[in-house]
Amino acid sequence: MRISNALFYLLLGPLAMIIYSACGTTGAVKNSGERAERVYQSLFDMLRAQPELTISGSQTDAVIRIRGNTSIEGNNDPLFVVNGTPAGHGYASVQQLSVDDIESIRVLPRSQAGIYGARGINGVILIKTK
Repeated sequence: MRISNALFYLLLGPLAMIIYSACGTTGAVKNSGERAERVYQSLFDMLRAQPELTISGSQTDAVIRIRGNTSIEGNNDPLFVVNGTPAGHGYASVQQLSVDDIESIRVLPRSQAGIYGARGINGVILIKTK
């Protein structure tokens, strides 16, 4: 059994790396001495790097979901909160933010977004600026 598992990983290992590379961010890596830091081109690229998010569409009309759709007919866009202030639902509400001004992004799934009430039913994306 171990031989077949080793063969499986040997054959699929390079394929997994190709898929991983193709799905990665477009940002370059900047070495700041102690740790490598990603340099992103836009907020869209920063959001694509968040593993909890599913993003489709282009940068101008992005559709962002946290763990899939929650409603068949209603709005499924997460709430964006910038520095503690709700900015609105959907990527269009924060699209104008400069990537240079963003300090961190944190994704709250529905189970952790209760503090935002009904507005956070589809999850919350917290953006902290510098």
